Amino acid sequence: MALPGDRSREASKYEPEVLFSWTLIHRLPKSQRGYMAALHIVWLRFKEGVTPERMEQHMAACRGLVGRIPALVDLKCGASYTNRAGRLTHCVVATLPNREALQPYLDHPAHVPVATALKADVAELQVMDIDFST
Repeated sequence: MALPGDRSREASKYEPEVLFSWTLIHRLPKSQRGYMAALHIVWLRFKEGVTPERMEQHMAACRGLVGRIPALVDLKCGASYTNRAGRLTHCVVATLPNREALQPYLDHPAHVPVATALKADVAELQVMDIDFST
């Protein structure tokens, strides 16, 4: 499969990061493709006693927001496979088209119950929002 505009190369010859970036950019409306994305990053540690199954339910609920919230371009989440984040064990990375999309994303009726349920099972939470357009 070739990427549009470059029919001479097969997609499998591209590095995964290139394909991922191309996919993110082309999911944006044409009017926003010239801007870099903003990221909403959440690092967390679940409370003692929260089962691995419950943790995965939370991650699946987060993944399920893609396609339900117009301001959300993409979302990736999961458990860390190293201990480099100290006591924090899981991460959610939401890609937004720009910084102005953050509040509509946070306030969206699909996001609120997912975030509320997640926070109820979380012992520690850190959040960072990054705008890559500057």
